[in-house]
Amino acid sequence: MLKKISVDKIEIVVTGEKRIETPPTLKWVHLAIAVTSDVNENQVIKSVELASKYCSIHETISKVTVMSHEVRFIKPEA
Repeated sequence: MLKKISVDKIEIVVTGEKRIETPPTLKWVHLAIAVTSDVNENQVIKSVELASKYCSIHETISKVTVMSHEVRFIKPEA
């Protein structure tokens, strides 16, 4: 069952490395996701996993490179 998750802030930093040879596709791509919220961390992780599975852009890029991600949680200031 789908469930909406509200977060205070989300920041995604994408890093990667491009191959030197032709065609110059990516060697790897890493998404560092920082979530500021009091939300259940397992819900956010599950959302990231589902997005990775069903996102057409992720699916397309993952055919030519290694994709990875990490999720970091930040508690909002009171």
